[in-house]
Amino acid sequence: MTGNAETKSPEAIRQERHRAKLEALGVKEVATQLGPREREMLEELRTVRGGLRGPYSIAEYLAESIRRDHALLLQELVRLERRICTGCRKPLPRGCGGLWANETSICLRAQADRAMEL
Repeated sequence: MTGNAETKSPEAIRQERHRAKLEALGVKEVATQLGPREREMLEELRTVRGGLRGPYSIAEYLAESIRRDHALLLQELVRLERRICTGCRKPLPRGCGGLWANETSICLRAQADRAMEL
């Protein structure tokens, strides 16, 4: 041993532990690009939705938005279950599998798919 062993600062040790914890929890980083208008909207949403506690962090706001949208999606899917498509006479959500997708006037699956799009 030469005595040149690098000692880590307390901050480096904390960061290392934090990264290990996030990895153990399965947390992954997601990057995106936003234009100036979307960035302004995000800042406004974080501030207003944060209320008296102060703005949400970007990660908190996005995670909460995803959870709320997913809950809404589950409610929409429950409403579709076991409805019968007038075009193919099959129960949803499967229906015809898109065979009649261009016939939105009769295909309940196509109507539902379009209604659930963002």
